Amino acid sequence: MLVAVVLASGRGTRLRPLSTDERPKQFLDIISGKSLVEDTIDRVKNIVDNDNIFVVINEKQENLARNLLNFLPEENLIVEPHMKETLASMSHSVSYISKIKGDDVTYLFLPSDHYIKEIDLFEVSIKEGLDLFNKYNNFVLYGLPPTDPNPNYGYIKTTNLDNDHLITDFIEKPKLEIAEKIYNKDNYFWNNAIMLANKELIYNAIKSVLPTQHELLLNYDSSLITKDEFFNLTHVDNFSRSILEKQSGMMLVKALYTWYDIGSFEVLFHVLELLNKHDEIEKIKELIK
Repeated sequence: MLVAVVLASGRGTRLRPLSTDERPKQFLDIISGKSLVEDTIDRVKNIVDNDNIFVVINEKQENLARNLLNFLPEENLIVEPHMKETLASMSHSVSYISKIKGDDVTYLFLPSDHYIKEIDLFEVSIKEGLDLFNKYNNFVLYGLPPTDPNPNYGYIKTTNLDNDHLITDFIEKPKLEIAEKIYNKDNYFWNNAIMLANKELIYNAIKSVLPTQHELLLNYDSSLITKDEFFNLTHVDNFSRSILEKQSGMMLVKALYTWYDIGSFEVLFHVLELLNKHDEIEKIKELIK
């Protein structure tokens, strides 16, 4: 069973003041006429049924999210009491969903602040990743061939394994001089934080690096602690940095689609320019003066 987990509990600080505590950027309709989180859900609708789409949110946006995403089952909104980075969000969501769907689940994790226009190519890439996941039974990440030496993105280094891409290293937001040396090599990719995994892989990876976090998960699985206790006790870090970068045997899909991380006004305005939404650009510039 494939389950999509949309990570939408972030604060959206990089797009302030357009993004606010009450309505962070993932809940803004700044590109398509729908919010970024709705756009993310739309991308997976041909792959995953609504019943198997879960969205991680912060309790501050619970009312907003429930109104906006009322086409999803009520239990499919995973409400966090605190924002404690993606390690907490992802591990908690797996524990939460496994209580509803069981352990025989493949998880597709998706950030909620991307723009991807070619949904058909996105679907092809996701299916390619599922084939790779079933072949190697290991984490599968998605990477984009860099188009410029951008130091604001994380890079993934790979090597050839039977014509597949085996991940060998992560380069987290390198200095410009390093990015200039690697961006045009065919074994380096931008990391767009989309990932396939299952509960066993995630729990074992966490156990190997952070045994106290693994024990916390088991206690939450067994209802020995509450959600609030889980978030109060959790290790606070990025999942990729704290867990993935210490694993081996992970695979990468060379994504076919074009991808934009709406993480700055520069990128947002560039996307709106591509879509000929010049009035929208002026409107946003006026709002953020």
